[in-house]
Amino acid sequence: DSDCLRACRYGCCEDEEADVRCNRSEEKLCKTTCVVQSRCDDKDAECQENCRAKCCKKSDRSKSSSSEFSEFCDTEGEVRCRQDCYNAEECGRDDKECRADCREKCCNEDNDLEKDPGKETRNEPAPTPRPTSSSETLCNGINRKQRASVLFMRLSLITDVDKIYSDGEIDMKTPQGQAYKWILSGDDRVLCPLDTTLEQRYALAVLYYSTNGDKWTDSDKWLSESSECSWLGIGCNFRGEINTIELQDFNLDGKLPSELQVLKSLDILGLEDNKLSGRLLETFNDGLVRLRLSNNRLTGEVPSTLPLSLIALYLAGNEFEGTLDGVIGSLPNMRQIQLQENKFTGQIPDSLREMKNLRIARFEDNRIEGSMPQEVCDIKSSNSGLAVLSVDCEAIDCDCCIPECTEQ
Repeated sequence: DSDCLRACRYGCCEDEEADVRCNRSEEKLCKTTCVVQSRCDDKDAECQENCRAKCCKKSDRSKSSSSEFSEFCDTEGEVRCRQDCYNAEECGRDDKECRADCREKCCNEDNDLEKDPGKETRNEPAPTPRPTSSSETLCNGINRKQRASVLFMRLSLITDVDKIYSDGEIDMKTPQGQAYKWILSGDDRVLCPLDTTLEQRYALAVLYYSTNGDKWTDSDKWLSESSECSWLGIGCNFRGEINTIELQDFNLDGKLPSELQVLKSLDILGLEDNKLSGRLLETFNDGLVRLRLSNNRLTGEVPSTLPLSLIALYLAGNEFEGTLDGVIGSLPNMRQIQLQENKFTGQIPDSLREMKNLRIARFEDNRIEGSMPQEVCDIKSSNSGLAVLSVDCEAIDCDCCIPECTEQ
């Protein structure tokens, strides 16, 4: 919300009485502000409510949340003077009076220059170039506490707050808390709160901490200052959006984090031959094309909510259970499906015939019984590209399998 973020830039989260002007959609920022800035204990509901009421007070909309500052400066001069005086050597970080005097002098000099352009020839440092984008302005115009508040506001839309904070402190026992702490103070890239890569960089950090990244066989450039697009196994499109994660046989040990859902341009997720455990995510981005998770320790049922865009699904060598009905029937564009060496039960569903472009289908080494549907065998002759259709011949009657059951 640009209005709320603009207000935050002018100090609403820094002052003792936050007076950011809120509408209904901005309530989340105030809630975040009142908890993160330690004004209230995270379990003190009454204190938080009073804080939010003050934060969102409508009657004060006309006031500037940086009134002590804006009385000295015009709008364009605010950001530079606030930053220069915050870092002024002659003022301590907590000496508000000194910094206020500094800002007044800074802004008056700006006004004098506007009145007399000739004063620009003085032997003084040229003014710091003013930011040209909303992201840069916010980043350069706020202090660390304000940056933390806006970062948390954005990331709390991705991750449950309880996974980041516990008892008013960053929870360093969770991958999400560790990733947030890294983004906040450990990442030498020091992202501005409105940086378009914030979510994807955070999501990769959560993946790293969720799978014991410090024990990977190779983690070249991971959690380094460089762009996440240069991290080992990561690929990006021309817009700098992550479209590929390929970390096969890297000793990833842990669970897939739900934060991967924010990678809206992800085409390929290849994490075969690792030690991933837990259930498969209920949701991936709608454009995912290849999901390769074979030879891990994944359990539970395969959700029927996998994206329709999938053309390759490799889940072999895990401990998946349940029937294939929901999986097969929901993936009409499938070309390669490898589900062998799991604990699937039931029968081969008739809906397999809907996969007109199928090239490889492997179901052996499961607990599937019955017969291959005749409808599936009928399409074999019309699908010359079908190269592999394999099952457990002892448990399934199949006249059209490739290789033939009589030869297995």
